[in-house]
Amino acid sequence: MHKLALVIDDPVILSQWDDAVKRSTGVVRSTEEEADAVITYAVSAVQKSIQRGLHVLVCFDEAIASSVLHELSISCQKASVQLMVASHLRFSPAIQQICNSLEIGQLGEPGVVRIHRWLPSGKGDMQARLTDEIGLAIGMFGVRPNTVYGCSNGDEENYVHAHLGFPDGGMALIDVSLTLPPGDDYYSFSLIGSDGSAYADDHHNVHLMYAGGMPCAHRNPTDPVLNRIAMLEAFSRLLTGTDKVTCDIPALLSAKKVMSTVVQSIQSNQSWMLSQDGETYVCS
Repeated sequence: MHKLALVIDDPVILSQWDDAVKRSTGVVRSTEEEADAVITYAVSAVQKSIQRGLHVLVCFDEAIASSVLHELSISCQKASVQLMVASHLRFSPAIQQICNSLEIGQLGEPGVVRIHRWLPSGKGDMQARLTDEIGLAIGMFGVRPNTVYGCSNGDEENYVHAHLGFPDGGMALIDVSLTLPPGDDYYSFSLIGSDGSAYADDHHNVHLMYAGGMPCAHRNPTDPVLNRIAMLEAFSRLLTGTDKVTCDIPALLSAKKVMSTVVQSIQSNQSWMLSQDGETYVCS
């Protein structure tokens, strides 16, 4: 059983994580002095925890410079600690169901991912939102895209369409808009695989799966703590060595790199290709 300290200032968020810990297996809440792992939102707390040799589940609540992320990654390696980056999107019940179906082979190999993320004006940062969706798409294919293209309507701070080409012909089409009038968001996610397809939208408790025969509707609970429970259980499996981390700093850096390349593509009006070093993108 892993002892987990919650280093969180916001009382509402702290209460939600406390509830998630109580309902999770493999972790129990502890003080910072007795803990072997922490949950935090602050870079300074992450650095302090790594120095103490504590594993970290971090929820970055602001854009973090890539240089800072590199430093944290190096520090983790030197201290032999695990760091998992929280992803409320990746661990939402509907997306979890799709990921699980993909992992056990129900959908075959991923072919097309289609994502719409539309939000009211002023709600969120375009680059942060785009990075989240790109990270989710990369996670589905398990590899960085080798072709990146982006376009906009002349206002790339509020509308971006990204087209990512993956090895073996896979693609992701991602549409992010911050131009809706005041009110609710709109979100939809579709995945077409070689043996089936799945769809989830902003009716967060229902999504469809197609794998032959009649489409099957999966109903998920609407409990807002469920994604935190899923993250905690994944974090626990990581610490016990029964699972590998898929939401880590290298994954976040990869998504940020692709996001930056989408912006470069918009500015150059050209597609960009992954170079032979497998790290940098060059204008085609």
